Amino acid sequence: MPMYGVLEANFELKGTVTDGATSQPVKNIRVIRPFGFENRYGDTIYTDENGKYTYIFTGTPESKYQMKFEDIDGEENGGLFLSKKIEGKFTSADLVKEGQSWEWRFVRTEDVKLEQAYPVPEYGVGRASFQP
Repeated sequence: MPMYGVLEANFELKGTVTDGATSQPVKNIRVIRPFGFENRYGDTIYTDENGKYTYIFTGTPESKYQMKFEDIDGEENGGLFLSKKIEGKFTSADLVKEGQSWEWRFVRTEDVKLEQAYPVPEYGVGRASFQP
């Protein structure tokens, strides 16, 4: 990908967060991106009612990214989900607009499946009987 002289570009990472067991969308999941040498976290966004998120940031072309997904509302969103980190890299396949340095735009979709901390057994499974 010829990008000589391009110092920064705009990146859009979007996707849907779902329950790994049911494939249902999960709302109100915190999505954050670490930055810097100390692995501090940047802006925070949240998934909407349909489990969708869109995170927009500026960086160097073909840069790698890390994202962290956290359940912060307990079981209000349908379960208690474990946190998950993902890593990826924008490539030339994600380039949707060229131009001056700041006009370059990359868009990538990353769907995320979260696992529940305490999986709910399916109906009829996990029953036990107790006899004194």
